[in-house]
Amino acid sequence: MLNNLNLMNRILMLSFITIVSTSILAYLSITNLSSMNDNFNNIISQEAEQVALSKDIKANLIEMHRAEKNILLALTQDEMDEYRQNFDDARREIDDKRVKLRKLVDNENEKLLDSFRVHYERYIKVFEEVASLTRLNSNQEAK
Repeated sequence: MLNNLNLMNRILMLSFITIVSTSILAYLSITNLSSMNDNFNNIISQEAEQVALSKDIKANLIEMHRAEKNILLALTQDEMDEYRQNFDDARREIDDKRVKLRKLVDNENEKLLDSFRVHYERYIKVFEEVASLTRLNSNQEAK
């Protein structure tokens, strides 16, 4: 077939075949790169959400610790109630964020989250005891 064509037609046909095959390869490459970019963005957004939730939990733990110290220093039952409410609010936020975080983590991080849960629940029990003892020894009742 190519033997019957003159040189100019051969060059044009080879150029056309080259352009078409290059276009097909470019399309396939762009499609694959787009898919890879979507996968990468999903991974990054999931990791970023895990980090954000972890930082929020840390901030809530600091709020709880501050509320606990304020309960110890409170002079009245009303102040204790206010700080207890702050503690409970931070605790609810942590519990909500732990549920969200559990859905995002892998097996290795799930073990870390379980370890955190154990220590966190122990901390809550100690706090409950401290809060009840503090109420018994409030300054108002001591007078």
